[in-house]
Amino acid sequence: MIRPHPISPSQPPAIRPSVCRPFKARKWCCISTRSTPGCTTESQQFRDLNPEFLSAGTVVLGISRDSVRSHENFRIKQSLPFDLVSDPEETACTLFGVMKMKNMYGKQVRGIERSTFVIDAAGILRREWRGVKVPGHAQEVLDYIKTL
Repeated sequence: MIRPHPISPSQPPAIRPSVCRPFKARKWCCISTRSTPGCTTESQQFRDLNPEFLSAGTVVLGISRDSVRSHENFRIKQSLPFDLVSDPEETACTLFGVMKMKNMYGKQVRGIERSTFVIDAAGILRREWRGVKVPGHAQEVLDYIKTL
């Protein structure tokens, strides 16, 4: 598993390091992140529980098709302590099978199904939640992680 180098909010996106380095954790929790009401609320709940996730040896990682700049603005605005990954080519989204046709304001659009994945240190998918309903979800994921 890889993670971007830490980013300083004062460093312009154009000159931020793009080199990735290995990051060792016992578990990974990957969530959808986007500047929409549902993803914002979900991100805030994972943010608020992040110290408990870290205590459980788990790194939270947000991902969506949004740009690096959009992610950085969202991360700063929401005070998110975890990294957000930009996947504009939908590589990870395709790998996890989260691209779905959805109804948005009465129109069919292709978008990401709100999902959460827990991956262990060996890279094994331990559990997935699809079609996530936000209220209480972050706590449910944390409770599951504590059983591992």
